[in-house]
Amino acid sequence: MPAPGPVRGSDQWIQDFIDHPDIITFSDMMEYPRLLRAYVKNVGRVRLRQHEKIPDTQYPEKGKPGYLNPRQVLKSTRRSMTCHPNWPFLRSGAVNWAVDKCKDLGIYPVRIKTDSLPAHIRNQGFDNFEKTINTFHACYCYAQSYVRSSDMTRLTLLYLHLGKGVFKHKPCKTIPILHKKLQTGIHRFTNIDKIEKHWATFLDLVTNSTVDLTIFLDDKGLGKVPMEYLIAVEEGIRNFAQDKAAMGTHAFDNAESYYAVSMWRKRESYIAVCRYLKGVSGYLKYIGYDWADYQMRGLLQKTFDARHAPYTNGEKKLSGLPDPSSWSDVNPKKKSRRRRNKHVVSQPKNVSSDSKNPDAEYIYDSDEDEWVKIK
Repeated sequence: MPAPGPVRGSDQWIQDFIDHPDIITFSDMMEYPRLLRAYVKNVGRVRLRQHEKIPDTQYPEKGKPGYLNPRQVLKSTRRSMTCHPNWPFLRSGAVNWAVDKCKDLGIYPVRIKTDSLPAHIRNQGFDNFEKTINTFHACYCYAQSYVRSSDMTRLTLLYLHLGKGVFKHKPCKTIPILHKKLQTGIHRFTNIDKIEKHWATFLDLVTNSTVDLTIFLDDKGLGKVPMEYLIAVEEGIRNFAQDKAAMGTHAFDNAESYYAVSMWRKRESYIAVCRYLKGVSGYLKYIGYDWADYQMRGLLQKTFDARHAPYTNGEKKLSGLPDPSSWSDVNPKKKSRRRRNKHVVSQPKNVSSDSKNPDAEYIYDSDEDEWVKIK
């Protein structure tokens, strides 16, 4: 009998799929971020094939051809089975889920200002628009229970890349709409008064420490930090969780509610206090973003995900930080139901950004935080 092969989820198992990205399923992508990144890189730029047409119809209503029964789609999205107001071709429930998933993954669209890029990249330019759309597409297809070979999977990809949605009653491409949705809510964590109030313990610890603790803000979680540092970060997030406008009305009712708060909210609160400590000013527009800011956010995100996420989502416990007494309430408040109606750019001809290879092309590897020459 043949060998059973690598164990599911092991490094070798994941690598085998990365080496053959065409067979990665959407469900595998949602479970293993490395497989999602492999899929996104493999899709790349989307072009219209012969005899293909960009969809311009509306998501089918109940009883019409193409309509999916609620039992067929992701359970948490079944309450919204109608078309989405911004993307008529897509289902509202799946769009909302995909947006939240992209936020948790830390995906947001930017085009970098040319003069802020490294010298050898300036003639090439850089944006992550295709990466953003491809990630959103994978999340949407998973919520719809589409398979990779489905005609609807391809049509959805064409629609998102080449079609137009609706924004403020006007036709609009995908990226501006996605930007609006993925950035919504971030401003609730950047208010200076809130940062100084909720993160008081952490700010005091970092600014008054006899050793430089700022080196741990963006070290990708590789450094060994004192326990009081971990406790101060978790305390700051818990304080912010009591801000209903930022984290949600019932975010701090009990442990279950707190651990279920979307990861992007907790991460953004951490990124905001780190930017405050670094003295960084506000964000630039997404179509003229600063390269150094883009890099810094990436490092802060990786640091939070590696070091602090396991404590704030309940995977690990901090022995020096007891749970608040309110979490032991035997009659916690019930939540009210909510109703809901790497990109590669070719070098311009006759322009050299690499003295040894004038036709060099680069892609930014966000995993390794470096530009990689691919040609």
